Amino acid sequence: MPTNIQSMHGFLVAILASVELFVRAAEIPPSEAHAPLKINTMKAAYYEKHGGEETWSFSTEYPVPKRTKGYVLIQVMAAGVNPVDYKLSQGDFPSFIAGSKPKIFGADLAGIVVETEKGSKYQKGDRVFGMKDFQFTPWGTFCEYVAVPESQLSLMPEGISFAQAATLPLVSLTTLQAFRSGGISEKRRSDIKGKSILIHAGSGGVGSVAVQVAKYFGLRVITTCSTSNSEYVQSLGADKIIDYKTQDFETELRNDKPDFVLDVLGGQVEIKSERLLRDSPKSSYMTILNTGMVKHYESWGALKHLGWFIWAVGHYTRKLGSQLFVSRSYSVTAVVPSGEDMARVRRLVQEGHLKPQMSKTYKLEEFRSALKTIASGHTRGKIAIVMHEGAQAVEKDTCKM
Repeated sequence: MPTNIQSMHGFLVAILASVELFVRAAEIPPSEAHAPLKINTMKAAYYEKHGGEETWSFSTEYPVPKRTKGYVLIQVMAAGVNPVDYKLSQGDFPSFIAGSKPKIFGADLAGIVVETEKGSKYQKGDRVFGMKDFQFTPWGTFCEYVAVPESQLSLMPEGISFAQAATLPLVSLTTLQAFRSGGISEKRRSDIKGKSILIHAGSGGVGSVAVQVAKYFGLRVITTCSTSNSEYVQSLGADKIIDYKTQDFETELRNDKPDFVLDVLGGQVEIKSERLLRDSPKSSYMTILNTGMVKHYESWGALKHLGWFIWAVGHYTRKLGSQLFVSRSYSVTAVVPSGEDMARVRRLVQEGHLKPQMSKTYKLEEFRSALKTIASGHTRGKIAIVMHEGAQAVEKDTCKM
């Protein structure tokens, strides 16, 4: 065979061999194509029992969780910090809800998929965000790796950082799920447009999201906050602002009663909000699972240990009563992970209706400071813990403390 023909033949053989290798690689299931993570230990922040800061620990040799069927393993780039993270460790919720100990802090995450299984809708390298279930499990997100059901995740929105994405899941899910239970949804968007909503604590984590989402639905937004945060909530879209330190919202709204109320505080705020809506039969009161009302009952002394029982019975009795005897809606929302809702959050962000409100970030080693900050109850927007420097790239539209 002439030399030039031999060269051409060799070239074609090499091309065909490369194509064959490519085809074979494509046929390999992701779980085989991407070998299991070889790292066995990681950094993690956790607590071993309920209590104060003395029960908090940090380890550089915490075991990496194993991915099981239906789960994806994620390298956590950033984790959102929420009041529930602190409250669970303090024992503000019944101990069985937190799950076995030691327990890693955190529920919100944004990160990179590092291990999947055949048929998964996610591939290695995908950027995802979501809220993993924080109840009845020792695993959290204040760590470098976490295994999460793929049904609880969504691809991250484009144009925001991991840190910003990590601040969105729990507060956005809470808002969407509470709104939906109270009659604020895409299906009713045209019916509710122009109605009003009172959102308590508009400058907080849930509040800063709820104000934006309420505006997306075309609602007139009334919110409570301090004077120092009034310009901030106004920038989010609030139409009327009540300074909770100097004004009584019940008095201020006596002749301007809202159609909807979103209460994330509980306690006396809940009592006064329900009273405000007493003569508004078609109104809707929405509350979330919080410890405010429990604290109220605990102040009764002998009934301290019955706080949760009374809270639950009281809430659901009022809900049932509202449905049976009056046309007013009363709903209680305990947020749950949802990949479908996270996809809605992604769409709201990409369409410009929802902007992450991140005020500060901490390194994982600084988790104690992050928890103390969120425990103060006076954070503006959200804070995040970052595991890697790259997690803060593409930071836009952050808010100042």
